[in-house]
Amino acid sequence: MSKIGYARVSSKEQNLDRQLEALQGVSKVFSDKASGATTERPQLQAMLDYIREGDIVIVTELDRLGRNNKDLTEIMNAIQQKGATLEVLNLPSMNGIEDENLRQLINNLEVPYTILNVIVGQITFILLEWRNKENEKNWDIVRFYINNSNWRSLADLGNNSISKK
Repeated sequence: MSKIGYARVSSKEQNLDRQLEALQGVSKVFSDKASGATTERPQLQAMLDYIREGDIVIVTELDRLGRNNKDLTEIMNAIQQKGATLEVLNLPSMNGIEDENLRQLINNLEVPYTILNVIVGQITFILLEWRNKENEKNWDIVRFYINNSNWRSLADLGNNSISKK
């Protein structure tokens, strides 16, 4: 079991020092100076190729991995499919849990919860944006998705709304 760190800043002018300091003590650190708008980041891909079963991927904040629900879901699934777990330093921690099976179980429960938080954040953003525009058609779409428990469509709607900015 190795601890693998990943750090990212959005531009070459930004500094990785704060993240790298928080990741001290990991076996290996991968870092990108690239936008989180896409998963096409060389060191992210290298990290995903590198990790093995039992490894712990550590990031300082969830948004260092990706900025939207789709990308976060794909990255977290890739980590899980390799048999590794994810630790996000600014979220409740699994530090001290040495049993790999228990870490995997908790991680399997934590990932959907984390994704749900991202979706709720996107929904809140959409609702506030549309309320400000007082666009009744948009409210009808939101009400339809909520009444039909179609959260994925609502999240996709949010991703499309955010990406058009």
